[in-house]
Amino acid sequence: MEREKYFLISVTLLLIILDIFTDVGHANSQNVQRVMESLGRGLVALRVDSNKVYISWRMLASDPENVAFNIYRITDTSAPVKLNNAPLEATNFIDTTADLTKTNVYFIRPVINGVELEPSVPFALPANAPIKNYLSIPLRQDAVNFLGQVQGARLAGVGDLDGDGEYEFVVKRGDQDLDPSQATYPTYRPLETYKLEAYDINGTFMWRVDLGINIRPGIWYSPFVVYDLDCDGRAEVVTKIGDGAKILTSSGEIIDLGDINGDGILNYTDNLGRQYFGPEYFAIIDGSSGRVLAIGDWIPMISWHYWGDDYGNRAHRHYLGIAYVDGYMPSLIVARGTYTELYMDVWNWRNNTLTKVWSWHRSGGGAFHNIRVGDVDGDGKDEIIHGSIAIDNNGVTIWVTGQGHGDRFHLTDVDPDRPGLEIWYVQERPGVNFYGVHLRDAQTGELIWGRSGPGFGDQDIGRGLVADIDPRYPGLECWATRGYLYSAKGEEIGPLPPQCNFGIWWDDDLLREHLDATTISKWDYNAGKFNIILVMDGCEVGSRNAPLGYGDILGDWREEVWYIDSAKRELRIYVTTIPTPTRLTTLMHDPIYRLSVSQETVGYMQSTQLGFYLGVSTEVGGEGYKKKVFSIPPEVAWVIPVTLSFLIGLLFGFIVKRTFKLLMLILILLGILIGFFYVTIIFQDIYESAMAILPKIIGYESALINILPYMLVAFAVGLLIGLWKG
Repeated sequence: MEREKYFLISVTLLLIILDIFTDVGHANSQNVQRVMESLGRGLVALRVDSNKVYISWRMLASDPENVAFNIYRITDTSAPVKLNNAPLEATNFIDTTADLTKTNVYFIRPVINGVELEPSVPFALPANAPIKNYLSIPLRQDAVNFLGQVQGARLAGVGDLDGDGEYEFVVKRGDQDLDPSQATYPTYRPLETYKLEAYDINGTFMWRVDLGINIRPGIWYSPFVVYDLDCDGRAEVVTKIGDGAKILTSSGEIIDLGDINGDGILNYTDNLGRQYFGPEYFAIIDGSSGRVLAIGDWIPMISWHYWGDDYGNRAHRHYLGIAYVDGYMPSLIVARGTYTELYMDVWNWRNNTLTKVWSWHRSGGGAFHNIRVGDVDGDGKDEIIHGSIAIDNNGVTIWVTGQGHGDRFHLTDVDPDRPGLEIWYVQERPGVNFYGVHLRDAQTGELIWGRSGPGFGDQDIGRGLVADIDPRYPGLECWATRGYLYSAKGEEIGPLPPQCNFGIWWDDDLLREHLDATTISKWDYNAGKFNIILVMDGCEVGSRNAPLGYGDILGDWREEVWYIDSAKRELRIYVTTIPTPTRLTTLMHDPIYRLSVSQETVGYMQSTQLGFYLGVSTEVGGEGYKKKVFSIPPEVAWVIPVTLSFLIGLLFGFIVKRTFKLLMLILILLGILIGFFYVTIIFQDIYESAMAILPKIIGYESALINILPYMLVAFAVGLLIGLWKG
């Protein structure tokens, strides 16, 4: 009787665990299984007045809803002083009691159910700090062009390079931005090589990679992304790279990649710096040291003519990206082609091994000047929106709009009244009878509404944007460089805004502001115009009136923006210092938003977008927002596989102990039947079944490898108990 009781208990527990595991594996959530970036509090403090310090920090998706915060200050060597009376619900604070002639160090402690947790990484405000709304990172002055002049910067990506939970910067140093269409000599000859330099938030230089002479200094020749590909807590940097690239590591060692393939050739370019033959590569670089971890083959060029011209314009359109195609860990996207032939490879970097997952090809063009990534069908795995084409997580084309090429498009929840996500497209002369601007269902590609005819289909509409800028209408407003301001339903609700570049959350409400060049503006929906609220003086823009980058990388949920100063001496990270009562988790824990930030260093920079609606109608702090960005905390996720291993071992032990004689008889009988050919085992069928299951096992292998010993021990313990008590 005792044995039957243990048996029933173990079976019941196993079924409960399996039910939970199944729910986790199949729930309609964007982030049920995927590994979430582990972030710290991103604490930042800026002096904003003669006696005021603005302090801001992150709320994480792993925080419970009732989390609050205490904030502390250490002045010089004095003991910490708590600045708030009761735990704070907000994630920003104004300190008016600091002695600013002295060094002040701030830190916060989360408070859950009245219990203070561990302190955050502190932020030090130096004595007599200047009044300013940005952080400064000094840039090295030995990054020079062929004439010995100090180089500026084109882009700067972010990632946690050293595993401390805070973001570092990878800056692309250079001044030229040669386009593949520019083919006049000597006007468009290279005067420099691009260099990637890594810096931490405190201004410490980490490493440099000189991409070499085979990478022409321009956006389309030099894509790079910063992301933690193997989920070890430290981001890698992936870049297109060529023979002769040189690396200055964090230890000061200089490494020359030299002749990568050993063919005796180091330079594959013509007098305009365009590579016209030979191998092309991408490199995976260790984020903390700058050392090359692996080199992979780029999609082959074949020849310029193959892509449709004789000067390399169409051949040299290169993309990189990140997608969670298995729903759990990030994969690397490598793509080539925009206008004619389109190729894409997806790779995994796991366990120090580079493996190709799948390849995709389509003729006829239709790509845009960047890609968007997100789970558009609710299966937990990312689809890749390659302009007018949606590609499933397995490399199969889902749908094609048929509208051809355009410059910009936006994947987000434009209309919260509709299920799922939408895509706002602007096109480049698709034809007078086609749509110049249109909104489509992201899952099916079906048209929701659009505008065609003269003035739309026959125009190159270079820019478009979606953002909640008018609180009188539900959802996000849509506009482009043609037409009017449209509601999410397609209604004409106002005059065409004169600017159309990037949306940014900057002030104290949930309406979005507009970022163009070095100016942030607020839409006055009554007057039908933008009002400037901030000009970032003394800064240079990157390509096409874009900053070097922007996103929610510090402090609360609002977005920072970064530039190089006009003297080329520092990277400036501008931080809003406007207090807000609105409380949201960091936007970087939303999957679609995080990937949109990572895409800023590829192609034409596009506006960041979320995987859910955020605007004046959003109920902030609600459980719905939390569910969209997080499920099982990673620090306790190991419990499920270890417990499951124990229960499987326990159940297996019970079965073996209680049915040992029966199992032996079955095996003997099966052997006799096989021996007399009454039963045939077809090994090909077994092999095919194994090959169908193996990819699923491999998909989880990287995630489980670290806890595999614990799972084996748990299984062995369960097995022994089952054999003993069975």
